[in-house]
Amino acid sequence: MKTVWKLVAVLFVLSMGLPALAQGGPQIQELTGRIDSSSRVVFYTLPALQAGHTLYAYVEATSGNLDTYLALGDTPFRTILIADDDGGGGLNSAFSYTIPRDGDYSLAVTHYSDASSGDYRLVIGLDAPDIFSGKVQPTGHQIAVFDYIDPDDALGLAPGSLRITDCSLLSPRPVLSGPEQTLESKYFLLHYTTSGVDATTPALVQEVAAVLDSVWETEVIAFGWPAPPADCGEGGDLRYDIYLMEVLDSESTLGYTMPEELRGDNPNSADLEEEWAAYSYAVLDNDFSGLDDPHALMRATLAHEFHHAIQFGYDLNDIGGEWYYEATASWMETQAAPEDEDATPYVSDLFLYPDLCIGSTPDDPQGSNRIYAEWLLIDSLAQDYGQEVVQHLWENIATHEGMDGLYQLLTDLGTTPQEMMTHFAIRNLLRHYDMAGRFPSTVYVEGEVYGPGQVTPRRSGVEQLGVDYVRIASMGVYTFSINQPTLTLTVVGIDRETQRASVFALGQRGTVDTRPFDYAYVIILNTRTHTDVDNCSMTDWVLTVSDGAATPLTPSEPKTWSSAHFVPAE
Repeated sequence: MKTVWKLVAVLFVLSMGLPALAQGGPQIQELTGRIDSSSRVVFYTLPALQAGHTLYAYVEATSGNLDTYLALGDTPFRTILIADDDGGGGLNSAFSYTIPRDGDYSLAVTHYSDASSGDYRLVIGLDAPDIFSGKVQPTGHQIAVFDYIDPDDALGLAPGSLRITDCSLLSPRPVLSGPEQTLESKYFLLHYTTSGVDATTPALVQEVAAVLDSVWETEVIAFGWPAPPADCGEGGDLRYDIYLMEVLDSESTLGYTMPEELRGDNPNSADLEEEWAAYSYAVLDNDFSGLDDPHALMRATLAHEFHHAIQFGYDLNDIGGEWYYEATASWMETQAAPEDEDATPYVSDLFLYPDLCIGSTPDDPQGSNRIYAEWLLIDSLAQDYGQEVVQHLWENIATHEGMDGLYQLLTDLGTTPQEMMTHFAIRNLLRHYDMAGRFPSTVYVEGEVYGPGQVTPRRSGVEQLGVDYVRIASMGVYTFSINQPTLTLTVVGIDRETQRASVFALGQRGTVDTRPFDYAYVIILNTRTHTDVDNCSMTDWVLTVSDGAATPLTPSEPKTWSSAHFVPAE
């Protein structure tokens, strides 16, 4: 069973405004229970919730090896509105959901696999985001009441038994602030209003429609990606639905794509049988006001968000591979809207933290968009193997979970994660990208070589498949060695006159004459792979530099790299 990834599918807030809470502010309730072979799913009823309030739910295991899973549905539980597996960190689950209409709802607590069981603590709240910390205290309010235990998971909430929609139940869609109007384009159905906070203009709607049709023809027809699966007609027909609403002010986002019901196999991908394909709709800001270049950002956003719709046609949410979604959609901006892309500003977030494992988001706000910046990794693969390799990656994501999708692709290509990351590290150092002229920064340098001696990282070590860069400040003939068996060394020398870079693969030890070069760097790669971004760990290192005048030189690799876009990293 899949989770709806919150970073991609940001939940909407109804523009009619939030009704006042009862006296006392946020409401918080705590409940406990147990999931095991005799009680696979525990259901709670949430009576009389009011539209506009946001429900927050967090569940953590308190005993055993329980891998929690949390889902919200209608009453009785027939339709999953939102679900989560590990959004609470580790094996804990969490989600937030803005109630679309007054009524009763159901909450289900279960486990992700039959092999896990144990006691749990469930914290739910209305307009109480602090519950995600797991440390809040109940306010005495009763939000949920125990309903029943399902020993057999007859409703199909357990992994592998999620039901494919038969279109008998339609999912709710966003409600606009004024009378809804529609505009039909070749491939899309646009929903908008000219009154209230969501008000837009018919001229902008026409522009959005034209750009959307162009994006479809670029990504689906020209690039050959499979079209997203059709919905059940929730928006009026089977065309892809776009809602123009005020989201920039309330959500600090330009738009989002919301996956809905499972189709199982996407009929638009003839050569692949997916298991977790889902249809979706998208919400875009109604006016893109307050931006320096609103029309350019609108075009970039449409290219980005429509690619999320294509991704959901492969996999509703790849558990452990959440970074794939934003990295590939950001890369698609550079391909489908190269003049208007908004992906290059993210580059600094990755260049500042090259030593983290793939899919990481550092606590530092300066690195908060790192997964978006990993579009560089997607582009690096495309430079090595052609643009079609990105679609092959998604075909593997559809059939493998987490990092295994990427690792299987590399096996299919006859390469390794270590070779991929070495090429990626070299490209980042050299800024070896078509759009390098728009990059706002260079890679972070962890240390410097001024001659024989030892270099240690000034900030931190390096996580699995991450790299650190050491600048050779004083050129010479040096023997380099690293003290950790899981780390390897690569030296890159840059000649400014020829605009070429030479690469020396040293392994754990080797000797290089850096004097012919204007600039030179040591790349330290952690060769260990990872399957769970939450379990990545730093490996500290000591780089030993000694006089290599009497030592045989390590030969350079046959391939040289262009350094035309190189900017010295200090």
